[in-house]
Amino acid sequence: QRDDRPINKLKLAGVTHLHRLAPDDWLFIASLLIYLLVRLIDLADYPIYFFTDEAVQTMLAADLLRDNFHSPGGELLPAYFYNSYQYNLSTSVYLQVLSTALFDRSIALTRAISVLASLLAPLSCGLIIRNVLKRPYAWLAVLVLSLIPAWFLHSRTAFETSLAATFYALFLYAYLRYRTDSPRHLFLAVIAAALTFYSYSPARAVIGLTALLLFAVDFRHHWRQRKLVFFNLPLLALLCVPLLRFQILHPGENLRHLQILNSYWLKDISPGAKLAQYLHEYVRSLDPCYWFLPHHHDLARHMMNGYGHIFSAMLPFFLIGLTGS
Repeated sequence: QRDDRPINKLKLAGVTHLHRLAPDDWLFIASLLIYLLVRLIDLADYPIYFFTDEAVQTMLAADLLRDNFHSPGGELLPAYFYNSYQYNLSTSVYLQVLSTALFDRSIALTRAISVLASLLAPLSCGLIIRNVLKRPYAWLAVLVLSLIPAWFLHSRTAFETSLAATFYALFLYAYLRYRTDSPRHLFLAVIAAALTFYSYSPARAVIGLTALLLFAVDFRHHWRQRKLVFFNLPLLALLCVPLLRFQILHPGENLRHLQILNSYWLKDISPGAKLAQYLHEYVRSLDPCYWFLPHHHDLARHMMNGYGHIFSAMLPFFLIGLTGS
């Protein structure tokens, strides 16, 4: 006769653990479910477009499966995929591989994979509140993020922009845990940083600069954890291999990418003029009008009609954070 006592003990332990959850934990779980619900409902119908930059993720995943995980040039597990006229896709393509292998291609499925991945963003924000700041309002962070128009729009698409933001949020959570109370989270921080780097071409500069600044600011802490830091160096080196291979096989592609974008860094103007243009763009990024009021500076497909990028009711909290009050 089969002995079910270990299984019954396991079930009892699971039920007991659920009963021990605090009200804030239940609210946190409920807020994550609400986040998923408001993104999965009518996913194929909104946004009203299905842009080529969304469809290409699934199509490239299908090509990768067809060619036994080789690129058209014969590279096994390529770091980047060619998108129309440039190499700028990576993690987002691999994310679509399993669903493409198991199911028929569809708008809803392509976007749903991105939605499920984006769940890491509110989860990371909530865990920062609960495990780093030690506040009982993790659920509120999830709902606030869910309300932001720019995030609501992009997290319902398959654009790689939301994927990079998702992994960046995960990186911040893991790094803050490493910095405060759990040094072993450095392993997750390194993985999340690499996923951010390979998700979206502009994110390379963002995560790279973030890493350099955090290395300098927290150098004393890194030195105290030097054994752990050195232990993670081989992992970091391994994660750099795809980039190094890409640079060797496709020299000059990064420069070509900047030329396609008509970057002011390549224009025939003085270094002072380039720096002034950079400072102008940086200051504009701090302008509350850009973030909280409707405008036409950005492409229509990246805007919710009648809304700024961030819900206007959040403006007072933005100003408080900006002034450090």
